[in-house]
Amino acid sequence: MDPQSTVVMDGALWIADAAIAAITKSGDPAPEGFAGVVPLETGGTVFPGLIELHNHVAYNALPLWQVPQKYTNRDTWGNSAAYHQLVTAPMKTIGEATDLLPALVRYVECKALVGGVTTTQGIALFSAPGVRRYYRGIVRNVEETGDKLLPEAGSRIADVDASDPQAFLAEIVKKTSSDEFAFKRGKASFGMAETADGIKKVGILAALIRNRSLTPGSILFLDEPETNLHPRGISVLIDVLFQLGQAGVQVYLATHSYFVLKQLEILAKKHRTSVPFCSLVRRGEIEASFADMRDGMPDNPILDESTRLFEQGFEVDMARAGK
Repeated sequence: MDPQSTVVMDGALWIADAAIAAITKSGDPAPEGFAGVVPLETGGTVFPGLIELHNHVAYNALPLWQVPQKYTNRDTWGNSAAYHQLVTAPMKTIGEATDLLPALVRYVECKALVGGVTTTQGIALFSAPGVRRYYRGIVRNVEETGDKLLPEAGSRIADVDASDPQAFLAEIVKKTSSDEFAFKRGKASFGMAETADGIKKVGILAALIRNRSLTPGSILFLDEPETNLHPRGISVLIDVLFQLGQAGVQVYLATHSYFVLKQLEILAKKHRTSVPFCSLVRRGEIEASFADMRDGMPDNPILDESTRLFEQGFEVDMARAGK
């Protein structure tokens, strides 16, 4: 469509390098560069397509949610009882009924096309990770374009805790004068040998997010990322890892930290999201037990030691008080 929004009722579309090069009316001469090219009669109709900047396509199978009240924080409404009843729970039920997923995808794609949308995004569904493979239909999605000439866009990664924006502003950079790397935070720069292991992991993770190396379907392994981090920094880091998981990144995390486990338990309960947990205990042989943080923190040596220290501190306080 030209700047005047001219509608060509009967014409030809000229394609070069997978893009529209020109549009002419029926009977007009071929544009420059198309001499000798005979248009193929298709009888088709071409409409200008809308591109959705933000959507969660699968949820379009549900009626539009009528927001019952004003919310001052965008992270609040998603946890409301009304939203869970009318949106979260129905989509979880549909997502777990895998035989419905092909029909679900075709329906929401048709709904988008009828609304004038030809390019959409937001194809992930937390309750059904496998739903992505069904998006091969009539609407292009920018996360899996299937076109080498059209780079794929990563799903949106949720915000880091807005109350502490400096907690995650760090990066690993390559020095211009050598092949060495340095940790940079604000205007300060430190050699990697001077940087704590936990900070290195934070910087590397920030770089992976920034350059979009972590996309839905990626697998991320982290071994004790809390090492040498302040407890507040641990909470922020776990928030980010949880959000990556919500965005479709598979995160495997090994830890000995009570702070890590407690933050995961809080997030799992708050967002009603499954966070599988495997506890390894050596009793002669290594024993493994499995649980879900959504159901509460399971018994494990980390929790046992935290409880023991609390009880020991309580006993010391009582003894000092003469009781």
